Amino acid sequence: MTPFIFNPFATFRQVTMNRVDIGLWIVGAEILVLATNMNYFSVSVSLRDLGLADGILITQVLDSGAAIDHSTHSQLLFDSVGSGAFIVKNS
Repeated sequence: MTPFIFNPFATFRQVTMNRVDIGLWIVGAEILVLATNMNYFSVSVSLRDLGLADGILITQVLDSGAAIDHSTHSQLLFDSVGSGAFIVKNS
C-alpha cells in the first residue's frame, strides 16, 4: 500500500456509496482501493460504479470483513462494518 499512499505522483479520489467509504489512489495503470462499510449490515459495491471497467485484474491485500465476488469479479462485498484493500490492474 505504501507505493500508492506515499507516492507523490498518485492521484486520489474519495467516493461514498451505500454508506461504504472508498478511497482510490491511482498510480499509472494500478489503483489501490481502500474501503470501509459504515453500515451494521452487509452491502456490496459494484466495480463498474467506481469507474473500474471490465477486463481488470483485482487482488485483495487486506481482508477485515470484505471480499471480492469470486463468481463475477464485478463487486466488492462487505460484512457489517467490514474493511478491505484491493489492488486493481488493467489486464
